[in-house]
Amino acid sequence: MFTSRRLSRSLVLFALSASCKHAGNGQVKAEADAENAALLLGASDLSILFPLKPIAKTGASDPFKREGTGFQNSPTLDSGEYEPILSQGLFQSFVDDAFGRSQPELRGSCLEPRIADEQFNANDEKLLLDSQHVALVRSLDTRVCDYKSWRVVAFRFDPCLERPKIPDLHTLTRWPEGCRTAEARLVVQPFVFYAGSWTAIDASMHLIYHLPHTEELVDGLRSIQKTSRQVLAETTDTPPIPYNPRLLTPHPGLWAELNRENGPVAQSIRALLSRFTIESRLSGIAWMSSSQGSTHWSFATRKVAAGQLIPSDNLQAESFSSNVLGEGHFPFSPMPLSGHTLEEFFRKQPQDFAPADLSRIHAKFEAIQDPRQVSQILSGQHASSCVSCHMVDQSQRRLADSRHEADPTRKSLGPGSLEVWPPLRERSFTNLRNFGYGPAFSFGVSKRAARETEDLIETVRIFFPMRPRVLLAPMQSRTGKPPLPPLPPTRFGN
Repeated sequence: MFTSRRLSRSLVLFALSASCKHAGNGQVKAEADAENAALLLGASDLSILFPLKPIAKTGASDPFKREGTGFQNSPTLDSGEYEPILSQGLFQSFVDDAFGRSQPELRGSCLEPRIADEQFNANDEKLLLDSQHVALVRSLDTRVCDYKSWRVVAFRFDPCLERPKIPDLHTLTRWPEGCRTAEARLVVQPFVFYAGSWTAIDASMHLIYHLPHTEELVDGLRSIQKTSRQVLAETTDTPPIPYNPRLLTPHPGLWAELNRENGPVAQSIRALLSRFTIESRLSGIAWMSSSQGSTHWSFATRKVAAGQLIPSDNLQAESFSSNVLGEGHFPFSPMPLSGHTLEEFFRKQPQDFAPADLSRIHAKFEAIQDPRQVSQILSGQHASSCVSCHMVDQSQRRLADSRHEADPTRKSLGPGSLEVWPPLRERSFTNLRNFGYGPAFSFGVSKRAARETEDLIETVRIFFPMRPRVLLAPMQSRTGKPPLPPLPPTRFGN
């Protein structure tokens, strides 16, 4: 397929060149260049954050469909024309396994978890030392067990998860063999509606999907971009976010549809998710949960294959405790991991580090925040941990505060680099989401998430210079539509 596409592209370029010579003044070529430039995908085209608000503008019997909040355009877990994002059966298996027991031999459920007595009576420091699911032991908010409360808040993808193994991806002239592992990722969070307003429960899941057709995904994103620009040009009732390819914002097209249900942009994004983020491609669930009162947080992952949760006899979690933090210590589980992690900070206070240690510590902070150095799927020197990735901004800020230095997390990523929309940069100290919402609907965008987006813009520009094509649907429709043939593998897929 690569050979035929290259040949076809060469013929098109030859014909375009001949046409330009006939035009004499290069007008045709200039128009073609302008059209190609218009197809370049920017920050919010590639990392989609659904704009959500807690207060509804208009009433509706179903609060999830109240226009003005954005929830009417935020997909549910059972969304999908052909397959669900995450079925209720698999969801139930997951929450019972992750939130229903504190030890492998116990048998509980998400609504009635079983906790071992020795863990229930242990202090926080011992639970952290034992890598226990501290949030569960200290009592979870059981509203996380409600399948219908979870909504998609963000979409992201990475065409090259093994990037840290490659010295400089963007100096290459062809797509490297080491970048054949790609994934799409949905960030989902639970919400409740009470007394006329939405509240975000302090929990989240990252649903991770195998991505075999990266080129088709990029084409779909270009189609969404075109639709979004049309909607923005026609919008008069909602002040739109200015579209800027170098500015990471909530999705401007969805923002323009806050007061509209099932608008063109929302429809096109749902079509994309129906094609690429389906349960049969789900490979893992990474999650974060907090205890009642949000004083303990735990992170862990579960693997999925063929729509089934892979059993695990190891219930270790990465956790931290605000109680330990209140004593002035860095509050992390000392996970025995190699690579770039924050485990060395356990039981430490900022003043415990000698001046000679600071350059090494800052280098570790930067490595965890840099997708070109650290990947969550790799091991050894290229690895990090969930809690390190989510807490690195706070740790860097805490160290700077202790030394009366300027907050390094609020600085620009560098000269000429991606900028982050100011309300996204004003992220609260306690918002641990790399790309999502805090309990008070505060945005959370970490420095690493911004850098991943910045890197993705260039990766797509260099390696995926595709023209828009019709996005094909998956095979099996759940509403009686005739099946379509599957897409063939591409040179970028597995």
